[in-house]
Amino acid sequence: AGLYLMVSRPFMVGDYVKIGDVEGEVREITINYTKVYTPTYNVMEIPNRKVLDSTVLNYSTQKNVIDYSIEIGFPHSENIANEELIQNCILPELEEFYKKYEHLLPKKPELGMHKMTRLERGFLVRLFFPEGKTDTFYDLQPELIQNIVNSWDAYRMRKKA
Repeated sequence: AGLYLMVSRPFMVGDYVKIGDVEGEVREITINYTKVYTPTYNVMEIPNRKVLDSTVLNYSTQKNVIDYSIEIGFPHSENIANEELIQNCILPELEEFYKKYEHLLPKKPELGMHKMTRLERGFLVRLFFPEGKTDTFYDLQPELIQNIVNSWDAYRMRKKA
């Protein structure tokens, strides 16, 4: 199985992948195991037989960039229109995040509508990080989410006042 992975190359060392339910940066590919550095700062050894039996999603692009999407959901219970939510809560935080970390990010984050259900509206935030800088990705992703949530909370409080 390991030899097949080395020859077929669905991913390489340094790529950011999701193998089954394990996600992270590929650190090593051996005959028996693929080692993946996860967002919890652990290295998981996945047997290559399991890798071959799993769905593999490679987030790395040809340009040595990790293209990763984060889903963010907001309830319909608030009387706030989508455009109002986007313009006042999400986009300002994406702009601020990019300004603060432009020296680390190869591209500005992007926003798109992902889904609409009876309970919530979902957005995808696409983040772009350089390959090999996984710790930066792991450290900054929660910060961005927290900033968007804080902005949402503050905006709702201002609207109620």
